[in-house]
Amino acid sequence: MNVFEVIGSGIKRIFSGKDALFKHISLFALVGMMSVVQTHFELLKDSMKDGTAVPDFQAMIVGFIVLLVIGLYFCGYSFRFMHNAYNDNCDEILPTIDEKPFGTFFGAFPLMIVWVLWVILTYIVGLIPILGWIGLLVMMFIWYPFIQFVFVAYSRYFNSKGLFRYTFPIDCMKPSFWTVVRFGLAFILLWLIALIPCGIAMLVVVLFANGDSTLSLYLCGILIGYFGFLIQMLWNYCAVQVYREVILTELYEPEE
Repeated sequence: MNVFEVIGSGIKRIFSGKDALFKHISLFALVGMMSVVQTHFELLKDSMKDGTAVPDFQAMIVGFIVLLVIGLYFCGYSFRFMHNAYNDNCDEILPTIDEKPFGTFFGAFPLMIVWVLWVILTYIVGLIPILGWIGLLVMMFIWYPFIQFVFVAYSRYFNSKGLFRYTFPIDCMKPSFWTVVRFGLAFILLWLIALIPCGIAMLVVVLFANGDSTLSLYLCGILIGYFGFLIQMLWNYCAVQVYREVILTELYEPEE
């Protein structure tokens, strides 16, 4: 598998297709809303430490609701995005901006709960002196990075059969370890490259803000959030290709 060919294909598909511009504008707006709320909370926290601000609990509740609703939406959206990424003939890899991601999220919710419990159990086992710490260290480098394939596999048919097993990430790790390592190194390079246009854009934002540090923080937060979202979508695309082309040759495939 050529890592850079897969990444190039993912970039092309993310920015192409019918209504791609409208979808990106909509996603930028949603990411922007989350970034504004998060930046506001950070500024509020700093002001409270200085004693220059009093918390507005009503505004904080509204902010948390905004973060929760958009976060759930993006989670379901990611599942639908990965579902589309399996189909090479699907030009519109970006899902339509509608209410369906909420239903997709709640459909995957039982699977997510089980894996949260598995992770918590692993941390509890890690409390055992010496042996638990060694086991936890091994799990962090072998088990945790491959948990993503549980949800990549689920996205194929939105079917959780066979995906609750604690050993599933290890089964995925065996055929794909070095492929995932290569993609990880490539994405470090991609992040460094992405910092250049992101840095230039933030410089323009700071100049546009004309010395207003608060406005600069809000605008830079939106830009960083959007760049981060795009790279996460690209990583999801690559994970689908690894699962489809490397892992499925040796692994149980959920039935449609």
